Amino acid sequence: MNTQLEFTKENDPIIKYNNLPKDTPPELLEVFENRGLGHEFLRHIERTKLLIFVLDASGIDNRNPSDDYRILRSELEAYNPELLNRPYLIALNKIDTEESVEHIKQFKKTHKFPKDLLHEISAAYGEGLPELLQDMIKKLALGDEKPQEY
Repeated sequence: MNTQLEFTKENDPIIKYNNLPKDTPPELLEVFENRGLGHEFLRHIERTKLLIFVLDASGIDNRNPSDDYRILRSELEAYNPELLNRPYLIALNKIDTEESVEHIKQFKKTHKFPKDLLHEISAAYGEGLPELLQDMIKKLALGDEKPQEY
């Protein structure tokens, strides 16, 4: 992915992206123009001790969790690379949908995360949430220990 840094009249940075997947969600691409997720949201993330990447495993709108994960990490890195040093968990959501099975299989094939880092959940039915919560508590208790990148 190629990026180009530009500045607004107010001297705010804007990062222009080239060669992104055509189905990249616009709200992720507009962060640095203070639209979509926007600066407010990214500033909020700076105050967190633990990042949780909640990824849609259903494949709605022809998206897949691997692309979404990559894009989110790229956005964080472009905004503040230090955010990638924070402890994190990954939650593949909507496992109650039939379409999620193949997307989850592909995500696990692409990314080799340890069991305590990757969670399969259904927020709608509460499936997998107790385990996710338990690992959230563990990660917060450990402090600044960052998991290995996969």
